[in-house]
Amino acid sequence: MLEPMAPGVYRLRLPMRFHPGHVNSYLIESPGGWVVVDCGNHSRATRDAWRAFLESEQVGPGICAIFLTHAHPDHYGSAPWLARQTGAPVIMAEQEWDAVNRLWRGSVDQESQLRDFYRRWGATDADLDNVVLFLHGFRSGCPALEQAPRLLAPEVDQLPELPGWQLLAGFGHTPCNLMPFRPADGVLVTGDQVLPAIVPNLSLWFGSDADPVGSYLDTLARLRPAPVTLALPAHGEPFDLFSARCDAIASVHHKRLQRLRDALADGGKDMPALAKAVLGKVPEGPLFMLIAGQLYALVRYLENRAELVRSENGRVALVSAPDQCS
Repeated sequence: MLEPMAPGVYRLRLPMRFHPGHVNSYLIESPGGWVVVDCGNHSRATRDAWRAFLESEQVGPGICAIFLTHAHPDHYGSAPWLARQTGAPVIMAEQEWDAVNRLWRGSVDQESQLRDFYRRWGATDADLDNVVLFLHGFRSGCPALEQAPRLLAPEVDQLPELPGWQLLAGFGHTPCNLMPFRPADGVLVTGDQVLPAIVPNLSLWFGSDADPVGSYLDTLARLRPAPVTLALPAHGEPFDLFSARCDAIASVHHKRLQRLRDALADGGKDMPALAKAVLGKVPEGPLFMLIAGQLYALVRYLENRAELVRSENGRVALVSAPDQCS
């Protein structure tokens, strides 16, 4: 059930219905019991996995804290249930609690503003319906907590339950991905910030980071020199060569940015044409916003750096040819 990853650190692999098919929860030994890092999604299969652990001999002194690297549904989803079962406090970055309430649970209460936001990026009425449907799924995947969580200010607060560990902060994929790091042996629990095989989704979301690609690349540059010997990701297998993986992911985003520039070299284009050229797919269907959001984030990165201009209907052109944007 629990797989040893490093001294005092174990993995509980939890199921997911969708790609990549799993999320890794980590349990770290502490003086007061287990500190759980991430809880999996809000599903019966995930709760069954937790029940099996709670009823096993491995539970030992029990769970003393539930720490969330971030609050996307596959990390946060079972936290309210696990907190009820164990009485353990839920702990997360203050930005993530804001996101749970205002964005993941609250966006559908702001449907008019939500639709206006995506319409300004060129989304059709069918696209907007898919956005609303997707965010209703996010709301269902982030149930309400019965007790308010303990909130942490990134790069200020630490976890007293984990002496010898620090919290590193990452941005871009989510408002604030907090990563437990043990300097003594270089073990880092990455959440979704740096993954071994997947390039984390960097999307421009309604009401969130105004420059997710810039925030993410700045984070990679800051994390890259960290003396990480073993990275424990939320998805995939443990990996070393952490700096090299940071470089590889950064390279993917720089290549996408260059493809965006190249696609606009012969004149302005609308979002579907750009998505095909830059990401190799057209945003449509239930996952519209996960694809379109990545393109919007790339456009915003260049827009913020005065390389391109965007019209109110979402058409985009390089600054060198602004007339093509009309």
